[in-house]
Amino acid sequence: MKKHIIIIIMSIIVVLSACNSSSKKEKKMTPEEAKAKLDSIRKILRSNRPVYDTARLGNPDSLMQFPTVLKFEKELYDLGTIKEGEKIKHNIIYTNTGKYPLIIFSAIGSCGCTVPEYKKEPLAPGMSDTLSFTFNSEGKHGNHTKTISVLANTNPSSNQVKFSVKVK
Repeated sequence: MKKHIIIIIMSIIVVLSACNSSSKKEKKMTPEEAKAKLDSIRKILRSNRPVYDTARLGNPDSLMQFPTVLKFEKELYDLGTIKEGEKIKHNIIYTNTGKYPLIIFSAIGSCGCTVPEYKKEPLAPGMSDTLSFTFNSEGKHGNHTKTISVLANTNPSSNQVKFSVKVK
């Protein structure tokens, strides 16, 4: 009888210590929570209110509560040599290497000659997509290095990728 009581008490101690240690660990999202989060992000994207306003206003359900990681395939793309006046379009591959859906709020070129285009749908963790941009070389001569800044739910929120081009 005494052995049974000791075993029961030891079992209770083990269970309580396991509960204590698991509450100190980082909370992971369950698949159901991830799906609910993705659904709320899609709802925000379909609404008339811009996504970046939702994050900026500090809404408790803000997208910035779940930062992820945006990884470009390359940091610098060499587009070679083109003739002055040409417009070239190029795709940049990026991957969400974080654990939450990636939302791009905006993409801006370093000058008016570079116009990026991006998808507004969330990108699931582990997935890749393309960011397209058009470079207008009219009035540009010589070597150029341009930057595209991508604002997303990452930490830091600004991500940059560059391209170089020689205009003849």
